[in-house]
Amino acid sequence: MNEFIAERVKLVRQLADKADPFTRTRLLKLAERYEERLGLPSRAMHQRKEHIGLPSVSIGSTGR
Repeated sequence: MNEFIAERVKLVRQLADKADPFTRTRLLKLAERYEERLGLPSRAMHQRKEHIGLPSVSIGSTGR
């Protein structure tokens, strides 16, 4: 069953690459739902894990 779902994810993403923007959005959401069934993190989660490089803030003396 997992093999079927994995193949379906691949197919849906291939179709999304060729689709108009509205259909692409819907197909990518469908692929994410299939990935959830497989227990895989979505591709959006992979992108969110990237380091965003926020400046560090030190807490301590104010220099007075």
